[in-house]
Amino acid sequence: MPPPSSSRRSSKSGPSSSSNDAQHNSSSKSSGSERREKAKSSQYEGTRRGSRQVEGSGGLGVVREGERPGMKGRTNSAPTIESGGRNGGGGGKGVSDARRGEAGAGAEDARDEDEVAGVVGAVKRFQPFQNPEISEPVPDINIAILGAEGVGKSTFMQKALDLDDLPGSQAAERKLSIKGEEYIVRLLELSIDDVDIDEDDNTVSWPETIEDKMMPRIDGALTLYDVKDQGSLEYVPEMLRAINKTGIPSVLVSCKCDASPEEAEVDPADVENRARRSLKVVDTLQTSASTPETHKRGLSMILRAILSAPPKDEARSSTDTRRRAQSSAVRPVSPRPPSHTRATSEYTGSISKDSRHSRHDSSGPGYHSKDRLGVPHEEPQQEMPQSFLFEESTSEASFESTASASEGARQHALGTVQPVSALSENGATFDELVDRLLAQPTSKVDSKFTAIFLALYRKFAAPGRLLEAIVERFDALERNGNALLIKTVSQLRYVSILEQWVGTYPGDFAFPKTKKRMRTFVSKLSQERIFGVAAKEINAELDGVQEDDDTHWGYCDKDRDSKMSDRTVSSLPSTASKLLDDPRFSFGSEFTLSGSTLLDDPSVTHTPDTDAPRSMSSSTLSSQVMISAEAAQRQAELLQPVPRLPLSKTQWRLLMEYPDDLIARELTRMDWLMFSSIRPRDLVRQVSLSDEQKATCKNLVHVNRMIDHFNHLASWVANYMLLRDKPKHRALMLEKFMRVARKLREMNNYNALGAIIAGVKSTAVHRLGATRELIPQHVGKDWLKLEILMAPTRSFFAYRLAWENSSSERIPYLPLPLRDLMGAEQGNETFLGEGKERRVNWKKFEIMGEVIVGLQKAQGMPYRGLGGTGRAGEGVRELVLDVRLVRDEDELFERSKHVEPSGSAAGGTSTKFKEFFKR
Repeated sequence: MPPPSSSRRSSKSGPSSSSNDAQHNSSSKSSGSERREKAKSSQYEGTRRGSRQVEGSGGLGVVREGERPGMKGRTNSAPTIESGGRNGGGGGKGVSDARRGEAGAGAEDARDEDEVAGVVGAVKRFQPFQNPEISEPVPDINIAILGAEGVGKSTFMQKALDLDDLPGSQAAERKLSIKGEEYIVRLLELSIDDVDIDEDDNTVSWPETIEDKMMPRIDGALTLYDVKDQGSLEYVPEMLRAINKTGIPSVLVSCKCDASPEEAEVDPADVENRARRSLKVVDTLQTSASTPETHKRGLSMILRAILSAPPKDEARSSTDTRRRAQSSAVRPVSPRPPSHTRATSEYTGSISKDSRHSRHDSSGPGYHSKDRLGVPHEEPQQEMPQSFLFEESTSEASFESTASASEGARQHALGTVQPVSALSENGATFDELVDRLLAQPTSKVDSKFTAIFLALYRKFAAPGRLLEAIVERFDALERNGNALLIKTVSQLRYVSILEQWVGTYPGDFAFPKTKKRMRTFVSKLSQERIFGVAAKEINAELDGVQEDDDTHWGYCDKDRDSKMSDRTVSSLPSTASKLLDDPRFSFGSEFTLSGSTLLDDPSVTHTPDTDAPRSMSSSTLSSQVMISAEAAQRQAELLQPVPRLPLSKTQWRLLMEYPDDLIARELTRMDWLMFSSIRPRDLVRQVSLSDEQKATCKNLVHVNRMIDHFNHLASWVANYMLLRDKPKHRALMLEKFMRVARKLREMNNYNALGAIIAGVKSTAVHRLGATRELIPQHVGKDWLKLEILMAPTRSFFAYRLAWENSSSERIPYLPLPLRDLMGAEQGNETFLGEGKERRVNWKKFEIMGEVIVGLQKAQGMPYRGLGGTGRAGEGVRELVLDVRLVRDEDELFERSKHVEPSGSAAGGTSTKFKEFFKR
């Protein structure tokens, strides 16, 4: 590309009217440059005619036409605010009201008739976007939308802000809630021809006005070009370098990417690759008119970068930040040429200014932190390429870019994401939840977040969306300029979460497209030595992925893919998109990575190191849990009741002969197999799906099996209790069940314990007063403790306390987790707000997650030594499962009245029995 014309350069000091006229008439220029020069000339002339120069120590002096006044004598050299301005208007700082009045009068006298009539040269007064007199104005974020004519700037603004029509002016704004705070996000449409580049330090010089408003400070810039018009790229490289030099966040946006290959004159992927090679750090995005989500993603990208940038200096006045360029006094730079050594009216800097509080680059050439108190020295600078777009052999640029990386990557590296408590209180966006997922845990609550999120995110997001979000943040770490150690630690944490995800919920990757994208990403990871072992573990997990109930449950990739079938452009940044959807990549081929990065540089190869140490063990643990669940499911299928034997005195006597601990161990073994066969999401589906939807879920049979087994145990207790006619025999069996219940409590089998208590307290058994009076007192007291433990008072407070304090093997009282999940699901909305302000109600999922995490923790601590019961254990199992039981409550009640008629024990209650129940 030919070097840019001199018309794109301007001095920070501001050209005088004579210099502008001379420059305007010196040579032929493009139409955009002519318009810009005319605007500058007229504007500066009108402003400077109202200025005065003071000669001598007193008096007002005279106005010299065509001569720029000195700094001390100026009242104002920039457009003034008509009303409501700071310091009482547009007067210069330190000038008294009387002097301003006299100066204004002198300026009025100096104008001719045409000026007074407003024909030429009049000082035009501009208003700010927000009234500076408002006591608490809403903070605003101003984003410049740059590009040549016809590239799609107005369309981008319309779709990014979700406007009904194209904006009617160059400025469009909308109030948005970002991280719980209200901001006015303002998009400013600027032609790339109207933006100058300062010739002193190659930074951007923004126009002073836009339409009839003062130009606000610019917080970020989106530079657009049209892939169907190669001419729209002419000034893009130079503008991107100037924006980078200025130090504000920027994004390179490729527009109209849905164009056919015949219509496209530029390959956006090639442009982005060369931009990255030249600028080191640059965010890119491809958009099309048919996919408005891409425009919104671009706005989201620049907002993240702006909010993650260092805070600007609060001491700088808002008026000063609107200047077209920063004064050389703001930061030290190399000595200027002699023609630019005069003073400037735009001095706004402070001697003690901290560079950390400035949005602009504070490290000029040859100026380092160690030289902060010394004189800046010049250093030779390498020649930068004129264009990174049209030359094949572009070398790496050597300058250090200060453009911001994405907010998520910065927060992950520094661990500064929102705490879980804030997400629960106000709701959270999906991006905020992903940031929290990938952040370093700093508390006990944070340590549970990963398990809760992975178990429940399908209630509001599809697996493909979560995979894209993780890979996007992984890629952002590659380009955010962090230290290698910090970046590597964060990326290993991301990979560890992916391992845990694939190992615990493999059904999330059963959709073909999602599985292929995951394999692509993992295969690229495997080329890096530090990720080699983790990639092999994930690949091993992907080999066993099959469709299950998770695949099409909730928000699934099948539905998401059908909604996005008409989209031809990925909403991901191009580098992140290539980590998932690289058309050049095929499995088994050697795809190389560049150094410690994952960018597509085929010049460096890496050989996977099979001896690399294990990066983490979450995948192995998840695999063990999955294998245990599958094995438990096969064994639990054998525990179906088969009522082939009639209940008789033979079975009664056999049960009385078996030791209490043997019966408790066999009941615990059966409960453990059934509990281990349940996956936490199965319980969520059990309480959230309709009956028709439940019929399509195969794994719900394991939940129903354990529920049926609980009811079966309760009926089993009642049937054995009512078998014998005499109270003494019934008392022996009741005492037997009470002792077995104590053994179950000692083994932390709360499910079987609750089932036995439910059987003993059933209507048919509980009414047997003559039987209960024969129970030994110490057994009755111990039984009373068990009843208090499992009592529903205060929402099962005693049981919950015991459950939390059980640190060894344990089986939960299944009805309670189901009740808690049902209450959270039906009593809380999944989303808060409506439309664009909709947020995930994380408080709901936090409640459900506490249940899920408790169950997962219990499943991770299997019982030991339950399989050594031998023939005796099989005998107990037959007495439980193979006996025909009466399940009808009315029939059991009739049997109870037959063996102990009503009122038969009213007059024969012993003193011992009365004293027992008085306690």
